[in-house]
Amino acid sequence: MAKLSRYDFWSMAHEARNDFCMLLGAIYWLIEGAGQWSLDAQLARRFANRRFHF
Repeated sequence: MAKLSRYDFWSMAHEARNDFCMLLGAIYWLIEGAGQWSLDAQLARRFANRRFHF
């Protein structure tokens, strides 16, 4: 990366766009959850009717 004599907001925003997208994606998954087609939901449905004896 070239050394810039001055960093401003738009320069920082351009460099941080991927980090910002990843942050928004993580917030979405925390709020929304994985959904009905996720692996944990499928496993929960599969094992819901089984009884476990300890």
